[in-house]
Amino acid sequence: MAKYSVLLTFFICLLTAFFSSAKNSTEENNRLFDISLAELSKIKVSAASLRSQYTFEAPSKVHVITRKMITERNYRYLADAIKDFPAVRLSLYAASADSGSSEMIVRGIRGNNKIVLMWNGQRLNHPDSQPLHITPYLYPLKNIGKIEVLYGSASALYGSDTVSMTINMISSLADEIKDKWQVGIDYGSFSEKRGFLQYSGKIAEIKTEFLIDTYHTDGIDFSPFEQFYSRYPNEPGIAASFTHFPKALRDDYYHPSEQSTVARLRLELDNLSVQSYYQYFQTQTQIGWSPLTYEANDGSGQYIFKQWGVNLDHKFELRDGIWLQSIVDHSRSKLDPKSHWNRPNMVPFRVYSADLPPRGVGTKTYKLNFANKVKIEERLSWDAMNNKLHSVVGISYSLIDLMPKSANLDFPGSYNNSSSIADSAIQKFHNLTEKNIGLFIQSQYEYSKTITYTLGGRFDKHNRYGTTFNPRFALNYFSEKNGWFAKAIIGTSYLAPAAFFTFDTFLIPRDSQQIPNPDLLPEETTSMELNFGKRFGKFSIESSIFHSKVDNLIIQRQVKSIENKTDNLGDYTFTTFHTTNAGETSISGITIEIKALLYNNIEPYASVTYNTGETQDTTNKGTSYDLIHTPDYQVKFGFDSYWLNQSLILYLKTQYIGKAKYHPDNYRFPAKDQNGRQFTMNAYWLLDLGGTYKIKDNVNLHFNVNNVMAQEYDQPIVGQETSSWTRIASTPGLPRQFYLGLSMHF
Repeated sequence: MAKYSVLLTFFICLLTAFFSSAKNSTEENNRLFDISLAELSKIKVSAASLRSQYTFEAPSKVHVITRKMITERNYRYLADAIKDFPAVRLSLYAASADSGSSEMIVRGIRGNNKIVLMWNGQRLNHPDSQPLHITPYLYPLKNIGKIEVLYGSASALYGSDTVSMTINMISSLADEIKDKWQVGIDYGSFSEKRGFLQYSGKIAEIKTEFLIDTYHTDGIDFSPFEQFYSRYPNEPGIAASFTHFPKALRDDYYHPSEQSTVARLRLELDNLSVQSYYQYFQTQTQIGWSPLTYEANDGSGQYIFKQWGVNLDHKFELRDGIWLQSIVDHSRSKLDPKSHWNRPNMVPFRVYSADLPPRGVGTKTYKLNFANKVKIEERLSWDAMNNKLHSVVGISYSLIDLMPKSANLDFPGSYNNSSSIADSAIQKFHNLTEKNIGLFIQSQYEYSKTITYTLGGRFDKHNRYGTTFNPRFALNYFSEKNGWFAKAIIGTSYLAPAAFFTFDTFLIPRDSQQIPNPDLLPEETTSMELNFGKRFGKFSIESSIFHSKVDNLIIQRQVKSIENKTDNLGDYTFTTFHTTNAGETSISGITIEIKALLYNNIEPYASVTYNTGETQDTTNKGTSYDLIHTPDYQVKFGFDSYWLNQSLILYLKTQYIGKAKYHPDNYRFPAKDQNGRQFTMNAYWLLDLGGTYKIKDNVNLHFNVNNVMAQEYDQPIVGQETSSWTRIASTPGLPRQFYLGLSMHF
């Protein structure tokens, strides 16, 4: 009850302030609010039903980031916007580069592999179903006109693996076309350098959009965080002794530099569109996990990843109101052979033995190396019953070829052929081909002026995991008269384990190994939600009450066995890990959001989320434990303000991340050391601010400062907290960062 009292008190205070200010509104206030209200409540979306409709009509909980918000809040890359999403915890650099580089938790559901990211409907997820890479410098937003975000399952339209969130970045071409070039440069902390060149306009009758964005940084310096950088536990548990590695002896080895290049091209002519993208990024394997694990041989291990894709989309009107849409999508991902994984085998690092052989000889792991994907989809959409019934039905076929790492992980060979017809016998042995055919339908019926029903479902047949059917249902209510809307939504999803989770292997002599688990089961999720809200004269309020049940939750690096062994070097303990299913997870929560206009120049927004849940874990002796990594409370508050006839725009954003639980088998903080109770990560506050200033009509200056107060905080570590591999309980949060930039259009 105390928790709910805090939540209620917070919002009573906010409501009182907003209502009080509304009484003193002016004519200018009303005019500005009309603009704000149109963006916040009257904007149209298409992701939820593949047709244009208002957000309150969409059969999903929808969050929209407009072009105005992208520009005025300096959302340069997708991660900048994600961290402001309600009910989302984004922990950057909380995972290794080949596990997504971060952890994104949506309403208590963990995992970047449960999020679908699209650009104009084209998937940007890795073809091999690995966790989506979310870094501070990927997926630039400069040429994006709108971001549509769907909470919960959207399996009927986008695949059975759409579990927690669907994000569609929509090009500005869809809104308006103006012949315009834009260029910009930024410079910031840690020698951050960023530049972009963009064109949008018409070439003959072809709507054309082009963007190239490049980024480089010397890397965020995490070395001040001693527990992460400078000490190594000699054994598990809170009473462990440490081996210390002085910073002065390690400076020559610590190289956290990063860089990226992203290029996009989109062409539209009538009902035909063709688009293509290329993205390259290079990071260091010492970022995200303990640097001690990956420093040796005068440097750190580089991780270089490339991905490109092309998408063709054509619509043809068979007859009045009946459309056939044909989509061909091809993407390819590749881990550059120059990538390598260092391991400590020299002073001042942890020394295994003087004659330690290369790690991982003869192993294979399907982990973000090579993947080709081809997808063909046909959709038929129509309106019927006097335009009250809107339906879409479709069929899709996808073929994915995977090629894993193999042989020596310290000195990888070259893999130039990544298709299933590889000539090399070794490559053929390691190849894996996945096929899926899907049939889907979704219909929305306007029962009355205030009520609509949506019913849909998807049937999938996967060559490794068989068949599944995932239905969804939504009931919408909206009253133009009183401003209330409500949505009741239920849906299911089915996440087949990525090949990496099933076949992952590694070997560390005299320490540990990871073995495959061919019996790994798919995750099955059922989500229910009640989303409702109201528009008042001067502000809007929205709430979502949600519940999810996840069966067969997949968790990496779980202990399978611990053995005491002896060899010619002496006694040692050898641990075997595997990826396994952790039983049933139940999650419940509530989010409340407020958007408003105060005075005549300030637009505040706020959200509060409360999460609770537990996992019945078969790997934890069948006992239950609280949700891990998910904060009990999240409070996000910000405002945009306009000055000097809107030539100067300033914003402030703050967020509170509440306490979150460690895994009960965390290597450093196991629950057994606290009488069976899980250890807890501390809560923290973060403050960001920034702004833009219009120097001339076509020249803008912008700046941003993240973590203004230089708050030190802990983030979860993804996938490795229960193993002896990294031996750290958590990863450090990002320190203060800033940048200053200049952009010009002509």
